[in-house]
Amino acid sequence: MPSVSSRARRRKVASANLLTVGPQPSVSVVVPVRNCAATIAGCLEGLLAQTYPRELTRILIVDNNSTDETRAIAARYPVTLLSEREIQTSYAARNRGVTHADESIVAFTDGDCMPDREWLRYLVEPFADSAVSAVAGSVDDANASSLCEEFTARVQPFARPVCNGLRTLLTANVAIRRSALEPSACSTNGSPPRETSTSDGACNRAAFA
Repeated sequence: MPSVSSRARRRKVASANLLTVGPQPSVSVVVPVRNCAATIAGCLEGLLAQTYPRELTRILIVDNNSTDETRAIAARYPVTLLSEREIQTSYAARNRGVTHADESIVAFTDGDCMPDREWLRYLVEPFADSAVSAVAGSVDDANASSLCEEFTARVQPFARPVCNGLRTLLTANVAIRRSALEPSACSTNGSPPRETSTSDGACNRAAFA
């Protein structure tokens, strides 16, 4: 299972090797960011170090009105830098990224996440089955360095709760076929972009409808 880590709360776990059969799909990686100056460099370095073919990967960073150095730091890397200025939510920022994603698979993570080098390869592998529309990985706690982080580790808010009988696709670690996003609640054509935390469930329902 692919997983990611963040500066304070997420950690990659090792997985068994997977066998890639047939041509590998192109992938857009959409990363919404706002005031992530402390973590965005580590996130981008992790994404650029992926074992998945670089020529098949495009990284889309969507700045959502950062007031720190996030945008300037991201501009130092070979990524596509976009902006979502009208609506202040990470979901609106993801929607902006999706509209610019031309690749056949769209993967999502967050600006405070630290993907393992094998992350994208494991996340994309199941799409070799044409019946697969979406793949989700775990979001695990890193070692806590404060009381707040210890509390987060105990309550495990990223444990992929069940929503209508399906495990939620956490947008910090998920990939979806671009074609499946067209009518979904994760795309611009039907998204609830002003929501702040419930659209993971909406995305889950749309991807498996």
